[in-house]
Amino acid sequence: MTRKLKPHYDLLELKELLQDEKTREITGAARKTAFSLCYYDDNTIIQKILELKRADFFLSRTAFSDSTLWHDYYRLPDDDRDLDLFIKLQKGIDGRCYVTSFKEFIEEEY
Repeated sequence: MTRKLKPHYDLLELKELLQDEKTREITGAARKTAFSLCYYDDNTIIQKILELKRADFFLSRTAFSDSTLWHDYYRLPDDDRDLDLFIKLQKGIDGRCYVTSFKEFIEEEY
C-alpha cells in the first residue's frame, strides 16, 4: 500500500460530485458509523463533508484491493459532538465520489 502526504483528488471536484445523488455513493459501512454518530441521513453526512477544507487533509493511500485506486483521508472537527471525524473519500473509475469511511477519528489507528 502506497502513501503520500498530498491529496490525490481535487477536493472541490469531490465536493461537486457529492452534491449530486447520481455521482455519489456512501458505503454501507460509512452509513452505519455515521448513524452511530447521529448523522441519520445522506444529506446530513454530505453537508458535513462539504465543510472540509484542504487543511483537513492528512493522508492519501492506495486501496487494499487495487493499488491504482487512491483514498484521500481527512480529519474534520465536529465541535457539536466534541470529536474529530475520520472521512475517507475516493473517486472511482466510474467518475463518482465514494464516501468509504465516516467515523470518529482515533489517533492510535493512524
